[in-house]
Amino acid sequence: QKAGKGNKRARILVCASMSSAADHLAVSLVRFIEEKELPIKLFRMNAYTRNPDEVDKKLHNYTTFDGYGYEVPGSAEIDQYDIIVCTLASSPLLMYKREERVGFSHIFVDEATSATHHALLLPLASVGSKATQMVLAGDPNQLGAIINCKTAVRLFPKA
Repeated sequence: QKAGKGNKRARILVCASMSSAADHLAVSLVRFIEEKELPIKLFRMNAYTRNPDEVDKKLHNYTTFDGYGYEVPGSAEIDQYDIIVCTLASSPLLMYKREERVGFSHIFVDEATSATHHALLLPLASVGSKATQMVLAGDPNQLGAIINCKTAVRLFPKA
């Protein structure tokens, strides 16, 4: 659970571009934590308006649903979790009701090659710090490059 020299404990944010991908990551992490009986607290943060029928039943104990929508926990509750899993777009919500940054030691982004540059910066800009280490994971050969910029397509037609 130590993040490295001088760090008290690892605080990890795991992000993906889409809710289904974040769910897959969360289920895999839950399975690993439960199999190894690790004393790690995980939270799967969902958008308030997300349909609860879309969320894997294995994750229901790792979310906060108030009967109407998914809640963003307050700062005292968020600080208790070792690992938080969310989408890139929802990562700024971790600053909701907070005056100070959450203070993640690590931010992992899965399928980073399918995200826009702006989306990749959201977690780092909103909840990262100078000490945060960010890991971008993805296989550029798996999905192929998606170029949305017309200038880039003109300059690099074979990308």
